[in-house]
Amino acid sequence: MFIQKLRGKKMAKKQFRDFESAREFARKLKVSGRQQWRQYCKSGQKPEDIPNWPDAVYKNKGWISWNDFFGTDYVATYLRKYKSFNQARKYTQKLNIQNQTEWRIFAKSGKLPNDIPRDPPTVYKKEWKGWADWLRAGKKLERESNFLPFIQAREYVRKLGLKGQKDWQENYLKSGKKPDNIPASPQSVYEKDWKGWSDWLGTGRISNKDREYRKFEDARKFVRKLKLTSYIEWIEYRKSAKRPLDIPSMPERVYKNKGWRGYGDFLGTGRGSKMIFWEFEKSKKYVQKSKIKTKEEFVELVQNGKLPAEVPKNPPTTYKKDWKGWGDFLGTGTIAPQLRQYPPIEDAKKEAQQLAIKLNLRTQQDWIKAHREGKIPKHLPANPWHVYAKNKRKKDGEKTV
Repeated sequence: MFIQKLRGKKMAKKQFRDFESAREFARKLKVSGRQQWRQYCKSGQKPEDIPNWPDAVYKNKGWISWNDFFGTDYVATYLRKYKSFNQARKYTQKLNIQNQTEWRIFAKSGKLPNDIPRDPPTVYKKEWKGWADWLRAGKKLERESNFLPFIQAREYVRKLGLKGQKDWQENYLKSGKKPDNIPASPQSVYEKDWKGWSDWLGTGRISNKDREYRKFEDARKFVRKLKLTSYIEWIEYRKSAKRPLDIPSMPERVYKNKGWRGYGDFLGTGRGSKMIFWEFEKSKKYVQKSKIKTKEEFVELVQNGKLPAEVPKNPPTTYKKDWKGWGDFLGTGTIAPQLRQYPPIEDAKKEAQQLAIKLNLRTQQDWIKAHREGKIPKHLPANPWHVYAKNKRKKDGEKTV
């Protein structure tokens, strides 16, 4: 904005030709565009009474556009004046274009007149009735009356073994083997009966909106048996040919308000904010039947997908209020250190000092090592500095009073 004002001040001091004279001069140069105009301005050949920036100098003084100033044929879309809908449609009918794809190719070829829009649905929004109406002007082509009925035409096409719309358009139509009684644009000719390219070609694929899927519970049961461990693995699976057609690729949409609780529930990984787990006692009872003895064995069950999705993969977090340690959860009887009942600190200290002399323990690491080797009785903690930390803080507090 500042630069434009600065240009305006500098240009206001100069005396330029009137707009019509400047435009006439510019058109004689046969400049094709703004870049070429700038090069001309830098060449030193431009008269001083012709502005470098005519769009600023002649604003509100006749200026329409750069193309109008240069006299080029191109007119900005918003400035174009198009033929009426009926006139444009009549012109289009003579082109014998069969479908929307062919129309777009023709529109980009440069052969389309400026008064015929490239995007007729937008320009003729009120009159628009579809591409079939636009390309055929509301009438059937003369040869269209010779087309086979939809069922017979589809039966013939399905025997061709084509793989998709691309195969139909790029290979079959260009081969010249198509009979005259089979339309090149069946979606336009058979609008009432048309159900998609997969139905027309018989590829077996059905559009998502027309497909019938399994019930949520059946789909979830099937997917959980796959033992996928993450959403990433699900993405890879859904792209593969292994996924049955009645299992949706986007279950969160298909089963919305029909039982969907998130991918953690659907895949059976247990992850996901909407996952619903069993109550603590039920999960504990189920896990104890597996007769595992350690946390590591539990993790192995999780990784192998041998636990129901209703059993959380991180029970200490899920069952925070009820959690009493892995020994309680697994039924081994082992008690978590923070839940064990140790002797009073004075009694424990006396016994520890005797063991230190007997086992020649000098450091914290010596104590830990001896505890791991089973040389220290289990009723003494492996980490007394943590277990009796509260006693130490209490004592220190009493001293400061």
